[in-house]
Amino acid sequence: MEVLRQKPDSKLNSFESEALLKWVDSFELSRCCKKLNRDFSDAVLLAEILKIEFPCLVDIHNYNGCFAVTEKKKNWEVLNRKVLKKLQFYLKPDDIEKLAKAETNYIDEILFRLMIKIKQIKSNTNSSLLSGSSDEQMSDIMTIKIVKQIGDHLEEIPQEMIKYSAYEEMMCKMEKQEEVIENMKMTIDDLQKQLSLKIQLIEDLQNQIDERESKKCAKFSIKSITQSFSNLL
Repeated sequence: MEVLRQKPDSKLNSFESEALLKWVDSFELSRCCKKLNRDFSDAVLLAEILKIEFPCLVDIHNYNGCFAVTEKKKNWEVLNRKVLKKLQFYLKPDDIEKLAKAETNYIDEILFRLMIKIKQIKSNTNSSLLSGSSDEQMSDIMTIKIVKQIGDHLEEIPQEMIKYSAYEEMMCKMEKQEEVIENMKMTIDDLQKQLSLKIQLIEDLQNQIDERESKKCAKFSIKSITQSFSNLL
């Protein structure tokens, strides 16, 4: 992949910008990046990165390159719902709007935060593999210290995290279950449509029967009246 030639226009400092560029450039993507806000605006390149990092979470066929903002937003919404949300990195509608419109000072900050998130997940996985073999250490849940901004300063706060291997396995199962549920919903929708058509057909047939019965009754009444009148004569 060609080396990025332009640093992102952002509020990141020079060290953070350089780290972000190196991280993005470390992936073999379908197209080279010249400007982050433009090249990532359709969410395809980010989907490719996440596919490399979390193979089970991303179906790359869900994301197609596009130019219209509405289509770009659809890509971001799918990525947000199917992948980012599972990484606890949820984008707001306003975020998606700005990303799809390729607003400056935005995608690089999102990418930098996501890069840190991914590295934390990977780091937790590596730490768990090297931490020994006791029951507690080999548990799927571990406690790590994360840095959070509180007020004007940063603090290390202990937080329980699940091993990435267990997390990925769970996400794969969830992805398969979601596919099954989606297929079941489609089947139910088809059955409901068929049922509606059959109900409509039954109603039409019943109306035809009622109409014929009504005509028969009318003919019978006229015939009876005619016969009665003839008898009187």
